[in-house]
Amino acid sequence: MVPPPQKKNWLQEFFSSGPVTEAYAQDSKDATVVAVSWMRQGIVVFMIVCITILLIGFLILYFKTSDPEKLKFADRMIRMIVGFYIGVVTGLLGIPPV
Repeated sequence: MVPPPQKKNWLQEFFSSGPVTEAYAQDSKDATVVAVSWMRQGIVVFMIVCITILLIGFLILYFKTSDPEKLKFADRMIRMIVGFYIGVVTGLLGIPPV
């Protein structure tokens, strides 16, 4: 036998309803996968933008400086960043490393 539903006053209704209801508490694996892939893409784009800003900064340093130590440092950093970009592109294309 199912007991008849009890009527609640507004105060009981207010305190019994939480921020997470049954509809939102149900498992939804598809939504989690979409959220995680969206966050991963955002993180990757953020990192690529930051590395590109660093590359531009080192290019400016390379062409503006007359100090040989700074010139060597900027040259090494530019080579490293370009190598990183080549690795990313070959990784995205699925080309195996040689």
